Formats: sequence, structure tokens, C-alpha cells
Amino acid sequence: MKTVQYERVRKAMDRLRRILRHRGARAVLFILVFLALAWPFMAPALYATVEAQCLHLFVVWGLLIVLLFLLGGPSARNQDNSGG
Repeated sequence: MKTVQYERVRKAMDRLRRILRHRGARAVLFILVFLALAWPFMAPALYATVEAQCLHLFVVWGLLIVLLFLLGGPSARNQDNSGG
């Protein structure tokens, strides 16, 4: 059962990596991340507390880290092993 779930997650990650590798997707991603990070400063009245603003920034920052990981491609360890 866990193998099936792992395969689904792996396929979804591979699909997302293929989408993010397109040049246009990177430009759109840059604009979306910029707006998401700037939003708490452009409209501070939407947040009841400063903590809500910080939470928003932290979540966007975490998603950015995940997306950068997906854009990064294979790790250096995998490249070293491919040489033999």
C-alpha cells in the first residue's frame, strides 16, 4: 500500500518538475512569488495582527524553498554516481 502511495507522489513530483522547467513557468513563478511576498506590505489592513503577517511570509518562504528544490534538478550526489 505504501509503495502505491510513494509511486503516486513520485509521479506527481516528476510532473510538477516538468512543468516548472519551462522558461515561461519560471517567469510566472517569479511574479507570483514576488507578489505573494510583497502582499503583506501592500495591504497590511487585511491582517488582524503582525503575527498573521509573519505567518503569511513564513508560509510563502517555505513554499519558495520547495519550488526551488523542484527546479534544482538532480542532486550532486546523483550526478557523481552516474559516472560509474
